[in-house]
Amino acid sequence: MPSSILEPCPWVIARARTMGLRSILDVGTGYGRWGALLREYLDVWDFNYNRATWTRVIDGIEINPEMLGPNRGHYDAVWYEDARTRTKSLRDDETTYDAVLCSDVLEHLEKPDGTELLANMAALAENYLILSTPVGDWLGNAHGENESDKHLSIWEVKDFMVPGKETKYVSAPLLLDAGLTLADLARWDTPSGRVLSVIYKRGA
Repeated sequence: MPSSILEPCPWVIARARTMGLRSILDVGTGYGRWGALLREYLDVWDFNYNRATWTRVIDGIEINPEMLGPNRGHYDAVWYEDARTRTKSLRDDETTYDAVLCSDVLEHLEKPDGTELLANMAALAENYLILSTPVGDWLGNAHGENESDKHLSIWEVKDFMVPGKETKYVSAPLLLDAGLTLADLARWDTPSGRVLSVIYKRGA
């Protein structure tokens, strides 16, 4: 999908700046806004304008080779393939990143495929897993013209977090079993529907 909901951007970037990230995997780059924002606020913000001296590794996965366009330059490696295939390959190679970011991707997969992707991303996240997705029925809401832009599944809050005893919410079982605990969350009611952003931390 070329673009997506605006509201999560400042929320995610403000938190990413405090995480001490050295490597990030952007799953489903789209037009590459996350690569551009992460590069700006993790490297360029410190007056590091020279690509040759950038210190953060920002890799991406995008199924549509035509999508990324001019923002390709903000990334290091980019793999143009299905996110499930590439994340599984990285998982098999025991590759990890300080943070894995996945925004507006899960709803474009059938629910079992999205669950598989979640498991792969959880394994790749050394410290943080950052998710942003529409919740509720957004079926048929496709912001783009490609087959991969279609919304194929419905995700609910309970897929990502469930009521907790000591805190209001805890990680949903799949993520908790992977060693990821709920660190922060936000929800927005937009003209298109409700959007959820969640940050999980390993060993929090």
